[in-house]
Amino acid sequence: MQPKPTIVLIEDDEDSRQNVCLLLELEGYAVRSAPDGETGLQRLFEAPLPDLVLCDLMLPGLDGFGVLEAVRRNPALANLPFMLLTARTDRASQRKGMNLGADDFLTKPFSAEELLSAVATRLRRRELALATSGLSPEEAQRYTLLSDRERQVLIRIGQGQSSREIGEALGISPKTEQGHRAHIMLKLALHNAQAIATFATRAGLVDRAKP
Repeated sequence: MQPKPTIVLIEDDEDSRQNVCLLLELEGYAVRSAPDGETGLQRLFEAPLPDLVLCDLMLPGLDGFGVLEAVRRNPALANLPFMLLTARTDRASQRKGMNLGADDFLTKPFSAEELLSAVATRLRRRELALATSGLSPEEAQRYTLLSDRERQVLIRIGQGQSSREIGEALGISPKTEQGHRAHIMLKLALHNAQAIATFATRAGLVDRAKP
């Protein structure tokens, strides 16, 4: 049975949040919601990895732009469809959002039909992107389990560096490097260094990373 697409909704207005959640759930989507940007980022890393983010622009604390920036900095979420919900119609805000990597803007107030149409369009495009990407959704989810240090080790393994070179570059002992390597293999369900290097290459981490 095909799992339901998962949507993360970040909206500080309680009534709007409840209404949108209900609308999406009635349409058959699984929804996780949050009242602010910081909590929203936490929801993004809960299992399963979401298929779409709907995020209000004006939020207490970390605003929609900040959430978007954090999402686009994470390789596992870099291609996650992200829609900003906003009552602001000025071009400067829209230009900033697009420059940060927003896929779409939905201007408030919007109708149920407008929301559902926009969501369906973005999810169809995500399915196409996943079909042509290097990682499966399960692999992308596993990648989110890695710590920052483990990701650094993963990238350097992908670049072909030895344990000694990785230890020297990161300022860690050989024993610590081996510990990180073991955790990477466990979390990614891989069995050797070659499989780790292949994973890093398919994920696009090697080309983007600096030695």
